[in-house]
Amino acid sequence: MTMFIGPDEIGTLVEVGVIEWHGVIAIAHAMRPARTKYLR
Repeated sequence: MTMFIGPDEIGTLVEVGVIEWHGVIAIAHAMRPARTKYLR
């Protein structure tokens, strides 16, 4: 899984986990606000 961190429309940091499996890309996890461990 690859984690992406970035702001949403109002500036809150969001974390999104993306996976690729057999050529299919899917969002496996999303959380707002982003957890501290991913903001380091």
